[in-house]
Amino acid sequence: MRGLAAIILSLLLVPAVGGCEGAAGDLEKTPVFFVHGHGMTPGSFDAMIAHLEKSGYPRLYLRAVRLQPNTGANIEAAQDQILPAIENYLSEINAFLERKRPDLAPKTRVDLVSHSMGGLSSRWYAAKLRPDRVRVWLSLAGANHGSDALCPYSDPGARDLCPAYAKHEKESYIQYRLNGKPHVPDVDETPFGVGADSRGVPSVPPDASRRILYVTVRTTPDSWLVPEDTAVVDGAGMQGLQLPAGVRARETSPGNYLMTSGVGHDAMLADAETLELVVSVLGQADRLLGKK
Repeated sequence: MRGLAAIILSLLLVPAVGGCEGAAGDLEKTPVFFVHGHGMTPGSFDAMIAHLEKSGYPRLYLRAVRLQPNTGANIEAAQDQILPAIENYLSEINAFLERKRPDLAPKTRVDLVSHSMGGLSSRWYAAKLRPDRVRVWLSLAGANHGSDALCPYSDPGARDLCPAYAKHEKESYIQYRLNGKPHVPDVDETPFGVGADSRGVPSVPPDASRRILYVTVRTTPDSWLVPEDTAVVDGAGMQGLQLPAGVRARETSPGNYLMTSGVGHDAMLADAETLELVVSVLGQADRLLGKK
């Protein structure tokens, strides 16, 4: 059974290149871990991985998970796939650093970049399972409060998303546990976040080992996010985080960015301006939070 478990875990992790050969680049950076959306695959991040590599990331530090099934329940995806995959990923990187760069401290955290439904499973991981493992949580077109666009589907992932803004646990357990009652400041949507929560929210502040920058990026029109503001989370951003010049986007509330270029829900993963925004956010995190 141990051999079978190792095979299954290896299939869940999709490296940008094979093995540890792709280590050229800034080894002091924080590794990036990608979580795809409903019905999608790790390949949806190919353009983003290539762009980050050109921006100075070692290939070894860019990894996408293959969720199986890709329409599965989000809590199970976080617990049974994302959590062990990240542990395996960090172990692989640290084994390489121990051999090649023993002067560098071991990597203990990742930057989580998710798309669409991946926002739910990745935020469950960051908020409920291993907040100590996350430096940045970056959601692209994330169904962070669900989406009514998935209501015609009957798979477990779609049931997590429908209806948007679930009013109680019976409608969507994961939504309700992450977000609380719709439009009521009763739950910290960004626990351990470095941003400012709205007045009245029972805030869960960052501490020495748990300190997360939450950021969302959405687009309009977006037929897969209904309503489109489902992507927005309270308590995102942090002081000093800025929108890069030349990117057609605006910050609608702290840490929540709206692309104004009209790029599509899936197309944004290969869109030059969205890619530049992602690179900028992660680069600013290096300055604001440190390369850890």
